Amino acid sequence: MHSMQTISRNVGMTTQKDIAIYHGNEKWALRGLGIDFEKAFSSLGLTTTRSESFSCKPLNAKYHFFVQQGQLLRFAAYNSNSIPANSFTLFTHVNMDNIPKEMGILNKAKGVIFFSQLQEALLQSNGLSSNNHIAIIMAASPEKHRVLEQSSVTKRLALDHQSTSRKVEPERKYVGFCLKYWSKPTYINRKSYGVIIEVVNQLTSRGINCLIIGPGWKNNKDLDKRVTVVETEYENYEVYYNMMKVFVSLSSNEGGPLPLLESMMCGCIPVSTTTGFAPELMLPIFPNGLLACNQSLAEITNKIISCYLCGPRADVISTYSGQFSFENAAKTIASRYFQ
Repeated sequence: MHSMQTISRNVGMTTQKDIAIYHGNEKWALRGLGIDFEKAFSSLGLTTTRSESFSCKPLNAKYHFFVQQGQLLRFAAYNSNSIPANSFTLFTHVNMDNIPKEMGILNKAKGVIFFSQLQEALLQSNGLSSNNHIAIIMAASPEKHRVLEQSSVTKRLALDHQSTSRKVEPERKYVGFCLKYWSKPTYINRKSYGVIIEVVNQLTSRGINCLIIGPGWKNNKDLDKRVTVVETEYENYEVYYNMMKVFVSLSSNEGGPLPLLESMMCGCIPVSTTTGFAPELMLPIFPNGLLACNQSLAEITNKIISCYLCGPRADVISTYSGQFSFENAAKTIASRYFQ
């Protein structure tokens, strides 16, 4: 890896940046990832430029960083299956139907960065080049996602009260979920919406308060009306994480799930299916929160209630998870791929 001095250079009348970051125009997680990684790379002394849209032309930079493989694939589709030299991409989740099409593009990339060893091994067994990939546990921001004083939660909740479907209390007493509700068939299957609805309704009927963060849930007629639904800006998620005692992820296929790490940084007890980086993240500190993807509704509900009643302390969880920062991830990526 080069020293942390800038490697920008003049090309014609413009200055070539060290890294171009492509995240597309989605305002939810991908844009947030792009901004956080831009700050992290900048903290290493690297110059950056960032695309706010699905760019069809490469920006003027030595390295090209795509925050999700879908961005890289879309770029290639607009450019006769070619990608910029020195491209690398984060890889979220495997879609087995797309592997043959994706593999040719991924093998052209300088680097493929996985969030879990499970996803890395699966892609490697299906033809990914053996010399251009690494696995890291996904990053989040300890400055943004952290345990808040209750007075801070109360104050910020008052400013954001219009985002909630019903009145909420600024106490750490909720079982929480965080995901977008989208009717696309691949999302319905992968995100386990049906299971989530049944679990949430059962917990609610047993007197446990439930909260779901994410767009698309407010008009869901299958949810118990007592469930709190929050549609707010991504910057406010930490407020609602701090109201959760337990955070639950029940997806059958994830690259992360990123909200699992973010919520742990905010002190939530984690309960998650064994997908993505959940096993690697949770085994060292709270293996009791892991669920098999095929467990019954009763087993899932009982696991959540058990963790709700006797999980680890918020400060222990947040201190452990805080090590997975964007700055540490950027250092790992730079040391592996930047010359």
